[in-house]
Parts: sequence; C-alpha cells; structure tokens
Amino acid sequence: MQSLIYQTLCTVQLRHDYFLNRGEVLFNDMDEADKAKQLQGFDWKESLHLYPIGNTQKKLKNNHLLLKHTPHSFRILVRMLEEESQEPFVSIQQEETLLFGVSYQNPLFENFSDMEFLGERKIFWANNLPILPGFDSLEPLSVQSDQYFSASHIVNESEFTELMQVHNVSDTKFLKGILSLKMNGLSGPYNILNESGTVKLSPTVFYINFRNRRTIWKYLQAANNFSAETLGIKPLTKSGFVALDPVSDFAENTGFPAAFQLPNPSIHSLKRVEDKIISEIYL
Repeated sequence: MQSLIYQTLCTVQLRHDYFLNRGEVLFNDMDEADKAKQLQGFDWKESLHLYPIGNTQKKLKNNHLLLKHTPHSFRILVRMLEEESQEPFVSIQQEETLLFGVSYQNPLFENFSDMEFLGERKIFWANNLPILPGFDSLEPLSVQSDQYFSASHIVNESEFTELMQVHNVSDTKFLKGILSLKMNGLSGPYNILNESGTVKLSPTVFYINFRNRRTIWKYLQAANNFSAETLGIKPLTKSGFVALDPVSDFAENTGFPAAFQLPNPSIHSLKRVEDKIISEIYL
C-alpha cells in the first residue's frame, strides 16, 4: 500500500509581544535562552481562532491539503505525488484561494493588543489583495519577521461585506477578520506555489505579529479621594513587572510612600478618555 507523503505548502507564524515581552524587557532583546523560555509559555491559539470558511473546507479536501497547528504557527500541508518530488498529488490551480475566518479566542484580545478597537471594522490579511474598492491601500500579509500588525490590515464594514459577497460567505456573525491565501501571491516572495505549479523547496513563511498595548496607568483610592496617573504610557505584559517611580513617573508629588511598589494593571480595566487609553488600578 502506497504511503501518504505530505510536505509543508506554507506556514503562517504568529507571535504576540503581550506574551513574549517580560515587563519592559523586549522579546527581541533577550538572549536565546530567555527567548526559548518565553516561547514555551506562548500558544497563539489561546488568543485567536483560525478556521476554514466558505467552500475552503471542500477545497482542502479536493486538493489533498491538511491543516496543522502548533503553538507558534499555522501550517498548510500538501500531499505529494511521490517522495522527493515537488509535484503535488493533484494539480492545484494558481488562482485557488483558501479563506480562513479569524475570531477572538480571548474576548479581551483588543485590550492587550496594540491596535485600534475594531467596532464594526474587520482584520484582513492576504498575500494577494483583491481588486475591490478600498483594498488597494492595504498592506499584504507580511513575509518579513519584523513587521507588525497595523491599521493597514483593517477594512471597514462595507468593504468587508463586499469581500464576503465575492467569496459567497454568508455566516459572518462571529468573524473579526479574514486570512486569505492565494496560490499566486502579489509577487515571488508572496507566492505559495512556483509559477510551474510545483511546491517550493523553501515554503513561504508569512508572519502575523502583534505588539502589546501601552496605556496610561491611573491609580485610584476612593477612601481618600486619591488619583494619580502616569506621565507616559506603560506596557501591558502577561509576565514580568514594570516598576514605577512615585516621583518621576507622575506629574506631581502624589503622596506615595517612597518605598511603595505600585501594582501593575490587569487587562480588564481599560477606559478611553478623549484620545487616551487608561488602565485603572484601584488601591
């Protein structure tokens, strides 16, 4: 009986600085041992959910494609014609597009991510942008490991609705966004297949990176009618501790004891005040 041979067609690597930074220590500034330790505690699936929508599940089956999730990546595997061959088991059309819905596994995702609060808008990642009004100003899904999520990956409600109509997707109730992967990308680095239709020897790696949100930290004590907020924004991280100076980090003498260590905020207590995002900490 012939064994099934699968190779990686492409990989989407996902990282988030809220989990990987440690207080004010950036993940990228850590030594390799500390990076490995931070990565051990990170699993993108605790924050986001990616799943086939529309007729993508059927396309996966017809093209003999499999999905494989790891704590750090989302991979698509393709069945090969034979071992050490670049020929897929079935020919995949260059125009073939796989569409994945994006939803929040953690409902507080926007609280700890450096991004606009979406409201009715949606995230859109694609290696080949559709020829539709509004999409020409977007940035494609990154093929560079140091690029981060930005407003250029967000579409408004009407643009998203038109895109869903093009792909004949009707159930969008819980969608926060879309990941669109087309076999022929914008150009060579974005292509998933070679122009000949064969599988790349070095499969394309796409990157989805989020920075952690930074907020003004406001300390409140109702019993003494006390409040004080930091002069600048401070990072929200799952691990580590950000130490504040009761004098230099605040606008005036707040009356904090000299040795008092101010607690860091949780991701639950965000408030928008004019153009500021504030984390409230009750003492």
